[in-house]
Order: sequence, then structure tokens, then C-alpha cells
Amino acid sequence: MTIILIGRSIIFNGMMTFLPLYCISNLNVSNEVGSSLLSIYAIIGIFMTMLGGRLADKFDLVSMIRVCTIFYVPSIALIIIAPKIFLVVALMLPVAFATHGSYSPFVVLGQTYLAKNIGFASGVTLGLSTGLGGVVSPLLGHFADSFGIEFAMYILVAIGLLCTISSFFLPRPVR
Repeated sequence: MTIILIGRSIIFNGMMTFLPLYCISNLNVSNEVGSSLLSIYAIIGIFMTMLGGRLADKFDLVSMIRVCTIFYVPSIALIIIAPKIFLVVALMLPVAFATHGSYSPFVVLGQTYLAKNIGFASGVTLGLSTGLGGVVSPLLGHFADSFGIEFAMYILVAIGLLCTISSFFLPRPVR
């Protein structure tokens, strides 16, 4: 679960950091359009967080996390090869589903795994899911400066693959 939480955080922060820059440099959109992508991503994220919680209630936490992580690789990879900005905006839906839809299930799953230490579990899941990606962003920035923004985006695809694989090792909570 820790690998997925850290990966989710890196992908979230990486998308917030590099998606506008990628679209400005590779799709030749204006700075204003690039910046507005962050608002669109955040707004979509609100709805995807609610959807993820509802779907986790209907199905189960581990399945929801697995489904979300499966969206990482294809949606980020398709953003990289998308020829037009409107396709990037459309592909932000599955990326936001992957990053935001898994947020609530992670918190509840962490509390379930560490039921005797629910405060610690909440702190770890919320802290890891938001903080560590910000720590890694400068390293991604170094790779973007050295090899290009597209390379940094491909690193996010690789991290998404690691998250997907790791999700299949999550144990189902014992009731």
C-alpha cells in the first residue's frame, strides 16, 4: 500500500507540475490555457473523489484501488501522444479518476489495516498521499531539464505501472 500511496502522490504532483508545461511546449497552447488545465484537473478531481468513495462503498476498497491504478498507464501515455489539447482535457478524466478516485478508499483501507492505530493510519495515508510527491517533484524537474518534459511524463507512466502491479499485492482486509 505504501508503494501505491507514494506513486499516487508522485503522479498527482507530477501532473500538476508538468502537464501545463508539457502542453505549452509540445502542443503550443498559450500559458493561460496551460494554467487553466490545473483548474480543470482540480475540478474534475472533486467529482472523482466523490465517485471513488461511492464506488468503494458499492464494491470494495481493494478492488476500487486496483481499478483506479489500472487507469494510470494508458491515460498518461495517451496524454503524451495526444495531438490536440481537447484530447488532453478528455484524458484528464481517467487520470483524475485514478489519482482522486482512490483517495477515500486509501484512507479507509489504511484505517482498516491499522485498526488499533487509526490516528496513525490516517496520518500515514493522508500524509503519504499528499506529501511525498512534492518531495520527488524537484527530481522529476531535474530529469525534465536534462532530458525533456516528455521524459518526465514517461517517468509518471512507469510509476503508474509500478502502482498497478503493486495493487495486485494488496491483501483484502479481514472482517
